[in-house]
Amino acid sequence: MILVAAAPVVTFSESYRFERLVRETETFGGFESETREAGRGSWRFEIVAPLSPPPVNETPFRLTLGRFSYDGKFGDDPAFATGAAGARFLVLSPESGGVRQTMASLDLKWKNGTVTVRGASKGALAPTLVAESLRDSATGELSGIAVGELTIGTSTWPLKVPFTGRLDRKTAGAGGVSGSATTLSVRGKTGPAG
Repeated sequence: MILVAAAPVVTFSESYRFERLVRETETFGGFESETREAGRGSWRFEIVAPLSPPPVNETPFRLTLGRFSYDGKFGDDPAFATGAAGARFLVLSPESGGVRQTMASLDLKWKNGTVTVRGASKGALAPTLVAESLRDSATGELSGIAVGELTIGTSTWPLKVPFTGRLDRKTAGAGGVSGSATTLSVRGKTGPAG
């Protein structure tokens, strides 16, 4: 692994909604509580980094950003051919009932010694980038750093992306049922390369 000096430029945005419903019922001798939770969000990111030499089928491609990760090689794209100017990877869910669903897509394009990696979540099974780890934070403005790593071939770049965002929470309850809905939106960006 070679750490490359020129830092990639990274931008991302993420929105997320998390709902919690608690139902309490009186039973003989006490109370019983049932909790249901559901979260869903979407995200997009773009990473621009130096690339040399152009990838071939066996060139490794690994990416971690927050809770999202992908590990493969350029030949995993059935349409990729050495000398091509792009690749596309679909990130699939673990098999459930004989079915796998697309959780995210990664599109890579390269020219003139630069690669652009664009990622987008697809559906409810996609892992969050940073939102899930923030959902129990206090309401209001928030900030932090999303960390990760990008590897293409023998070049590896650590990723540290400052982000800001906002978290809002609404709660309600009546008649033994209470609930909350948490929404958050986050945007992150590194400075220009160089």
